[in-house]
Amino acid sequence: MLCFAVSTSLQEAHALPTQSGIIVPLYLPPGTGWDSLVQAKISHPTVPILAIINPLNGSGQVQNPDYVQGVQNLQSNGITVLGYVYTNYAARNSTEVVNEIVEYKRFYNVTGIFFDQMSYVAGNETYYKNLDTIAKSLGITLTIGNAGVDTVPSYVETVDNIVTYDNATLPTIQYLDGWHKNFTKNNFSIIAFGVNSLDKSFVTHASSFVEYMYITNGSLPNPFDSVPSYFGDLASALDNSSNTSAIDTLTIKPVDMLANQIRGMWTELHDNNGTTISSGFAPKSYTVTSGKQYTVFVSGWNNTKFDHWDDASTNPYRAITPTHDMMLTAYYSGVIATDNIRTLTIKSEDMSGSQIVGMWTELHAPKGGLINSGFAPKSYSVTFGKQYTVFVSGWNGTVFDHWDDASTNPYRVIIPTQDMMLTAYYRK
Repeated sequence: MLCFAVSTSLQEAHALPTQSGIIVPLYLPPGTGWDSLVQAKISHPTVPILAIINPLNGSGQVQNPDYVQGVQNLQSNGITVLGYVYTNYAARNSTEVVNEIVEYKRFYNVTGIFFDQMSYVAGNETYYKNLDTIAKSLGITLTIGNAGVDTVPSYVETVDNIVTYDNATLPTIQYLDGWHKNFTKNNFSIIAFGVNSLDKSFVTHASSFVEYMYITNGSLPNPFDSVPSYFGDLASALDNSSNTSAIDTLTIKPVDMLANQIRGMWTELHDNNGTTISSGFAPKSYTVTSGKQYTVFVSGWNNTKFDHWDDASTNPYRAITPTHDMMLTAYYSGVIATDNIRTLTIKSEDMSGSQIVGMWTELHAPKGGLINSGFAPKSYSVTFGKQYTVFVSGWNGTVFDHWDDASTNPYRVIIPTQDMMLTAYYRK
């Protein structure tokens, strides 16, 4: 099911732990519905709110003064505004899409773009990656694609975030699990309509799997021509600002018996009840709560076998209670690393030294080519003695201030000779 495009009248439909937020298809003209987003943001300032505007089945031919004023009001209250652009499953001419992005930027100074009707079958990834690159070059900082259904992993990171569910009723938690847990939740969002009452338990559980969600009681033919009366309750259910527990970074590093780093070993993070919180291939960084108990699990692959941890224990399951940033080293037999790999971890903190999450990072080669990217805390595999450039940026009013070496350039050149952790400090 796809997000529906409307302006002042109903238009034709077209086939959009870290603090999770709300993504609102705001397909109604400026007015009380828009004001309800502002009220919720004022009441819950730490909850990110994204508003997708759609003046006329897209940007329209001319600037709408009501939308100019409405967008400015949203942005001045800390709400991120995205412009709606349909892509017809990669069949729409990309030049037309780019022209709409330009118009959204020129007419309304949006900071995000919502690509509706995103393809979800293999083969069209480059179409969206190219649009993302062009949008970023135009000053857009956030791109979201609305596949509306489960996609394939190859689309992850073609845009910043993918809506993998846009349909009537709530998805199951099992729907949000599966292959998705090989990636951070920052890559995924969901939209559910036709939901008469808010299930706060679902919101809590789903927030472990998606960065943004929207739930509304709106129904077909246009579920998004109003904002639900329980919108404030949705913001409240996502508000974890009362949780003052410190956030730490846990990094799992696999090495051979000579302490040379290797890659591709499976790791899992479990809570105290044995439930898998996150997983992926090491080297891998997890965001954990200080003082909370976890269990880490590692396994080998093919002839590479887990041998022991850095504390000499030989059980692949290891219970930990982090009280600070930690790096656990798992030793493996049956392999000797020859590429001298090190781990570079990028961590983001506010000006008081409290960790924050969701800040964008990039790793570049010496000549500027992008090697890898993702949201901090983020770990990269780098080669001993090779030069790299690290880049970080802010989001939603949070801006980069300085590095832990006091430098203020968001681009930082490094030559790793050991495992490194770089801390970027941000201010509002």
